[in-house]
Amino acid sequence: MKANKTRFKQLPSGPQVLPTHCLDCGSQAGYTPTTVSKEIEFRKETFEVEYTQLACAECGNAILSDAQMSERAKKVTAAYQVRHGLLTAHELISQRKGMGYNSQQALLRAAPRVPPATLKRIESGLHAQDASTDALFRKELERLEQQMMLNILSQPMPEAAVTMIEPTRVSHIGWDLPTLAKAACLTTAATFSVLCTPRNQVTNPSAPVAQKISQERVLC
Repeated sequence: MKANKTRFKQLPSGPQVLPTHCLDCGSQAGYTPTTVSKEIEFRKETFEVEYTQLACAECGNAILSDAQMSERAKKVTAAYQVRHGLLTAHELISQRKGMGYNSQQALLRAAPRVPPATLKRIESGLHAQDASTDALFRKELERLEQQMMLNILSQPMPEAAVTMIEPTRVSHIGWDLPTLAKAACLTTAATFSVLCTPRNQVTNPSAPVAQKISQERVLC
């Protein structure tokens, strides 16, 4: 005998309908948004987060809307990631977009080792990855960043506007100009030029000269 299949009707999508009166004391004043700071338990740890809830002015009974519950969960997840040295959703999205991958699909095409479902969950802000997954993401992001740097430095770079860099500041930290430029800035701009002292005149900061990009092979 075949078992009867039960079909559940899907509720129509739309904005959440919140109660107009207090569910505890029945006050007709309803609920008003209030900001609180409380300790929330997550994965057997406690995190203090600040979030918004709906509270009754008469009895203090508090409820959370779906949006408030999601926002609180994101803050707890981010607090867990920060405590354990893991990439947060904000950090991952910022690094992805900073390298020019404006969509998750674009990043996945460039980094096929990254699990698509895991990327989506982490960027949602509602999932905290484990240490091994975090290490994989960091390794892939570092590889893509290095690859992007090599691509930038291999492009022809015509001269452009001049930016002043004091030669004494460069020598003070013990870096040469290319190392300083690579460490200080990473951009997809096509051109730049740097005003600095040639290596044979390091002891004479008063005689700076403009050096072409093609000679220094750096981008800023």
